[in-house]
Amino acid sequence: MTTPPDNTTNPPPPTEPTGPYFAPLNPAGPLGEYVAIRNEFFWKAIHRVLPTPGDDVDIAFSALARNLDVSRDRAEKLYHGVARMASLPKLAAHHERGWYLDDNRLVVIGQMLIGVDDHLLHLIDDALVRLFTPTRKNQVLPDTSRVRKVIREILYQYYDLTEDAPEDCEEDGTRYRMDHRGQNSFLNVRMDGVDAEAIHEHIRKHAKANNCSFTKAMVDLILNGSKTTVVVNVFKPEGESMAYLPEHGVVTLDNTDLEIIERQLGPDRVEGYVPTAAQRAFIEARDGTCRRAHCTVPAKYAQLDHRVEYGEGGETSTDNLIAVCQHHHNAKTDRRCDYLFDPITGFVYWLFEDGTWESTEPQGIMAQRWRQTIAQRADQLVAERNLIPLPEPEETSFAD
Repeated sequence: MTTPPDNTTNPPPPTEPTGPYFAPLNPAGPLGEYVAIRNEFFWKAIHRVLPTPGDDVDIAFSALARNLDVSRDRAEKLYHGVARMASLPKLAAHHERGWYLDDNRLVVIGQMLIGVDDHLLHLIDDALVRLFTPTRKNQVLPDTSRVRKVIREILYQYYDLTEDAPEDCEEDGTRYRMDHRGQNSFLNVRMDGVDAEAIHEHIRKHAKANNCSFTKAMVDLILNGSKTTVVVNVFKPEGESMAYLPEHGVVTLDNTDLEIIERQLGPDRVEGYVPTAAQRAFIEARDGTCRRAHCTVPAKYAQLDHRVEYGEGGETSTDNLIAVCQHHHNAKTDRRCDYLFDPITGFVYWLFEDGTWESTEPQGIMAQRWRQTIAQRADQLVAERNLIPLPEPEETSFAD
């Protein structure tokens, strides 16, 4: 008995999209189809068991936890994330066209929007659609930290996101407290963000120069009369009153006694190998962090790497320098990866030794989305404040 030949043919492998796409969702990639199916399956599955607002909290979230095989706390966070998407109609429709959001990203969205006024949701809706719209091939899919950052940048314009001042604060909102535990003591200080950043930079610089701990450096600076000089870069769009301090967000410069020196930042080229302080500040504002995907090392702590090596004719210019942390710089030096840099768009294309590649975009304050947020905030503040002009003073005459 012979087996009839199999006349069926396997379907052709999916081809790479011709337009922009996120790397994990590339249908021609090893997992692209499955990532999309996973996110679609979760979205449709949780909507089948999603409680309604009138349901009993304990019973509803316990049942949701059983159905999803997660903890009760996780079930509640998933509910808030998915339910909140109803208030973000553009993002919800965008997600259902491309299945960009997994459960972790939905949780972050839900948690970040708790207590946010409804009149701000359209700003966040638009911002997240932009975030999850790929602009080039093999783009890194924004992770939860990026989602949190984009939402926070908008909320910073409307809310004080700092913790409530403790009861033992001074009238100016600062606090200094020392606690004792056995032979050790603990200092707790609440202060202006710009001043705190300056103090931290003094301590960090002294510790690095003397190869000592941060605590020893602080003791030397305070008790032993050691001195350092540091610069804290605070960025402000021209013509705007608001300033941005990396890792802190929007700040005011009214509460600091530090000397403030303003300078215009822009693309620059210098002779020699070592970048200038102005070039470093520009790259810090442009890149924000190390340019490898998902690396959160601040640009101010990263190395400035010459894309075309200086010894091979590469210029020391902002068009040939990017921020790369020590770890990822070592990977490049070891030839485990390399990159291409487009100074016009700021995109970096990383090439790996296994033949794969990925692209990243700048995360600094110079990104266009922050400047747009400032403009949106200005328009809304004008409308909300609704200032009424004072009446014209009546003309009064005085007799001699």
